[in-house]
Amino acid sequence: MSSTSRDIPLVYKRAIQRAFVKGYYFKRARINSAEMLAEYLSISQSTVFTYKSTDDDLFDLNKLGRKPFEEERTKRRILHLARSNGENSFLTQKEIISQCSDLASEYFIKKTLRDALNDGVVSHNKQSIKPYLNSNQIDSRLLYAFFESVKYDYNKVIFGDDKGFQLTPNPETSMLYHAPDIDLPYVLKTGTYSKVLMVWGGVGMNTKLPLYFFNKSVDSYAYISAMQTELLPFMRRNQDQGWHYLQDNAPCHKSHHTIDFFKENNIPLIPHPPSSPDLNIIENVWALLSHKVYHRNRSFQNVEQLKTAIINAWNEITIDEINKFVESMANRINAVVDAEGRQIKY
Repeated sequence: MSSTSRDIPLVYKRAIQRAFVKGYYFKRARINSAEMLAEYLSISQSTVFTYKSTDDDLFDLNKLGRKPFEEERTKRRILHLARSNGENSFLTQKEIISQCSDLASEYFIKKTLRDALNDGVVSHNKQSIKPYLNSNQIDSRLLYAFFESVKYDYNKVIFGDDKGFQLTPNPETSMLYHAPDIDLPYVLKTGTYSKVLMVWGGVGMNTKLPLYFFNKSVDSYAYISAMQTELLPFMRRNQDQGWHYLQDNAPCHKSHHTIDFFKENNIPLIPHPPSSPDLNIIENVWALLSHKVYHRNRSFQNVEQLKTAIINAWNEITIDEINKFVESMANRINAVVDAEGRQIKY
């Protein structure tokens, strides 16, 4: 070595060799020359060039980092866990990291999972939350699928409902890794979570109505106000086209005041089986909206921030996305029949 060079830590030697032999510098630190690299590591330029050109096998790049066999062994363990067809077919990222911690770092495990997702080797999704169905509700769903559904053209239906949003993402379900050919099991809905903002929305074929934000909890009068503001103008503009309105059986939707409002304004309703969010596509639109609002586990400081995010996310939802949900109604009805009235995957 030259007299101006000095012995430096192994990690510095590796950094120098990677920088020159691999042909890149430290992008995040904006280092793009040998002079800047020397200044960043607090060493002389001659030391940088000494270790750049060393032929010592100790610094051979092929020997740096994780050995190929060890890396492949770790990947096999990770992918085996993520694709398991056994009892533990669905694992969270945290569970996979815990079970592979003896083989690899958390960073390497996360990177392997990302690569596997990009290559389509594994999938990850959140479990759907389904309502519990008793025998009477199952029978109602079957009757609806066999007899009621054939009476209506779902291309002429406004699917509407109200939804509550909170300042933080709903913690009820986790993202689970699984083999691409395995469907996630649903979980039964248990309890409720705190809602700080209630919203009504309506969609149909080639149609997306403006959102309505409630100023208080949703009772019959608040719900009628939403109908007067957003649904009624649409129904009047298209009164000769045979549009119907589909809603669930929430108390404020089925009260005498609400039903009288629909009758007085000639808004025809489609009877909806109880506990059947899978037969109202607005639930899929809400799921899409929530994914956009709470992307990357985003939280909000106040209601105004949340409201702005909901409006922006609603504007991002395309008519094509809505139309695909509407077109799925025929398949949903058939799926209810095949499932003998029980929950379906939609």
